[in-house]
Amino acid sequence: MTTTTTTTTIEDTSPPADVPPGDTAARGPGWVWLVLVVVTAAVFGRVLWNSFAPYDDPQTISENDRLNPPKFTKDGVLWYWNHAYMSLYAPLTYTVWGTIAGVSQDRSPDVPKDEYKVAPRNFHLASLALHALSVLAVYAIVRRLTKTVWPAALGALLFALHPLQVETVAWASGLKDLLAGCLGLTSIALYLRAADPASRRRAIWYAVALVCFVLAMLAKSSAMVVPVVLLVIEVWILRRALGKVTLSLGPWFLLAIPIAIVAKMSQPGAGVPTPMLWQRPIVAGASLAFYLWKLIVPTGLAFDYGWRPLEMLEKEWFYLIALVPVAIAVGLWLVRKRWPWLWASAGVFVAVLLPVLGFVPFMYQVHSTVADHYVYVAMLGPAMAVAWSSSRVRASRRGLALAAVGCVAVVLGTLSFVQLGYWRDEETTLKRTIAYNPCSALGQNNLGLYYWQHDRPVEAERAFLAATECNPDFPNAFQNLVSLYALTFEDPQRAIEAYHGFERAMATMPPEERRTYPPQGFFEAAKSAAMKGHIRHAEQFLEQAVQLDPGNARYRAALADARRMLATGSRAPATSPGTRPGTR
Repeated sequence: MTTTTTTTTIEDTSPPADVPPGDTAARGPGWVWLVLVVVTAAVFGRVLWNSFAPYDDPQTISENDRLNPPKFTKDGVLWYWNHAYMSLYAPLTYTVWGTIAGVSQDRSPDVPKDEYKVAPRNFHLASLALHALSVLAVYAIVRRLTKTVWPAALGALLFALHPLQVETVAWASGLKDLLAGCLGLTSIALYLRAADPASRRRAIWYAVALVCFVLAMLAKSSAMVVPVVLLVIEVWILRRALGKVTLSLGPWFLLAIPIAIVAKMSQPGAGVPTPMLWQRPIVAGASLAFYLWKLIVPTGLAFDYGWRPLEMLEKEWFYLIALVPVAIAVGLWLVRKRWPWLWASAGVFVAVLLPVLGFVPFMYQVHSTVADHYVYVAMLGPAMAVAWSSSRVRASRRGLALAAVGCVAVVLGTLSFVQLGYWRDEETTLKRTIAYNPCSALGQNNLGLYYWQHDRPVEAERAFLAATECNPDFPNAFQNLVSLYALTFEDPQRAIEAYHGFERAMATMPPEERRTYPPQGFFEAAKSAAMKGHIRHAEQFLEQAVQLDPGNARYRAALADARRMLATGSRAPATSPGTRPGTR
């Protein structure tokens, strides 16, 4: 009797190791680190000559009274440790901004000597430095996981040079994403070092990693996804026992809970047109499809893509593209045992994006569900996939593979360099947004403000009107129209018509988000009209001011004076014209 022994061969999916295990696994040759920094600086260095962007930068930095000049008091920079601002709790970011503001006074001739205004260069320098550090953190992560040098470097280069990263780096307000991203990626790298049995001082590295994670969440609450990323890596790449993973990551998830609560309280999603529950997975699937397309074809990038959920759900193709990520997920699931790295890389990509896919409403959905800066840390997933795929290339074909990857890197770097140019000044940035998305209410409104501030009122009116047509529920555009008509054109009829539009837009907002037009705007318009002898216009403006604030004795007295002058035919004494309110 003959016994036949059957042997089952299981393919080894782990990358070939070309470095020793332990603490040296994430270091590698020093020249690799230097090359990554130099290449990143060469492509993104032009950001140092960019101005502040017209999106959020005035509110967060350039016109923020707490930073001009910065004061580290309870009513200054320290105020952000006890309060959310602009629907975000990001105290560490504002502390960093305050520190930068202290050494960034704008001393250009057009700024009065007695006025403190910050200049943008140091803020952009900080963003560039944080991006370079994030690139190194990604290299350390991928190198430790793959135990390779050049494949890990290629993955880090993808993270560094992809045009989807430009928005986060070029936008001064994007430093919150960069700071949270850099600290979050560093915490992942240190955690993996602590998880390596061959590492020394593992408890210390674990503690430092946990501290970095907490700091990342204080920079921006979106960093709370870091434990989910680590869970994916632990389960699908490191293959550690679930009990050990639970013990290691339990404190991380517990620390993320209060931040998640604070984030939801700061940004409840009030006023956001919200799809029904069954529609939200469709919004999430289509958003993922959008990011996957931009990952492959990174052209036509803009700040506002106009993917407002309720409007997009009216389009048939929106439902079709939502199926693309589902099909990809099914395919990756089927090969997860053979190629776990690809499944894990996709899991990391989705895990980071999960809070902003549309399952839960968030404020920016008023304009768009998708935005480039949401992808910043998520690019770790594609970097892992590239590194793993590169490590599987046979030695005989590595020269060809390196040449191909080099060409791709040049293309991506060139696209990013060009994309950075669209952020060089306010007008260029706004026109870029509108060129891609003509119906961007946010872009049109901010372009109108830019024209108004540069004494181009006719173009400002056209932009504000376009914003109200793009989104009739966007009150800021109507408010700016009221101010433009009242203060610049001195046209009471059109100002009041715009005010009624403002009221209609405000009626769509939840009660806690509603506000009234400041009656001072109508009062200032009345002063300006009276100074020019247009008493009838002044009367109409004052009537509106009194209607908004009936208890204001100053407004009532001015209205009585205007009516008396109309009755007697007298002229008003000269008064100073009002200021120009504007709302972004």
